[in-house]
Amino acid sequence: QTSSAENKANTDWTRLLSMEHHRRCQLEEELNVMTDQLALSRHYACQDKQRILDREMIIFRLEPQALRLPLLEAEVMAREEELQRQRQQIADNMKEIEQLRQQLRER
Repeated sequence: QTSSAENKANTDWTRLLSMEHHRRCQLEEELNVMTDQLALSRHYACQDKQRILDREMIIFRLEPQALRLPLLEAEVMAREEELQRQRQQIADNMKEIEQLRQQLRER
């Protein structure tokens, strides 16, 4: 009877070891999957971080130009006003020249 009890105990122990081994293999496989997912997540996070840095560099380069834009617009408007004033001056000068020619003809 001792032999039968030992056999049953050995069988139970072998079954437990087999189940434990199977469970350990499952856990290792889950760990491998999670490790792969973590590596992929890190890769995507690095890509996202690089895209953010790229955008920040673009903004950093464009910001000074954007800040200067109102000043440039004001300068353009001032030049347009000066151009309009000069055009008016030319038109006035042309009228005066025409008047002087008319006076010369009358003499």
